[in-house]
Amino acid sequence: MYSMNSALQREINRQRALDYSMYMMLSSYFKGSICKSTFLEKRLYLYYKEQKPDTQVELEEKCIRLIEQEILPRIPEACLEDKVQIKLTQGEPREAVMITVYGTGYRLQVAIKDVPGKKHSPKLFVHYRLGGGNNLAG
Repeated sequence: MYSMNSALQREINRQRALDYSMYMMLSSYFKGSICKSTFLEKRLYLYYKEQKPDTQVELEEKCIRLIEQEILPRIPEACLEDKVQIKLTQGEPREAVMITVYGTGYRLQVAIKDVPGKKHSPKLFVHYRLGGGNNLAG
């Protein structure tokens, strides 16, 4: 029983570190960003910092690759010139954190899910929508 719980906890810890890596890497592509979910941002940061340096680099590289191959081709280049607001939303512990980017006249939602046992195969959810941008309250 203990090993199953510790395995589950490692899976959750790695998922949260991956969530933070995606948030950190994605936000760096914009001209500026402000996170409106500071409590969750700080919690995710702690999961990220608990990872070994090699694991941190692996997660960052995974996120950069996905951003450049899967996200950037879907959004207009002009979006990257925006100063954006970001909201982080966490559901169930094993689910990915939803990263919502609010820009001028658009909303981008991204979530990345680590697939246990498949080191290089995270699942990525990307949704880009015109409208609904910069309307983030609170």
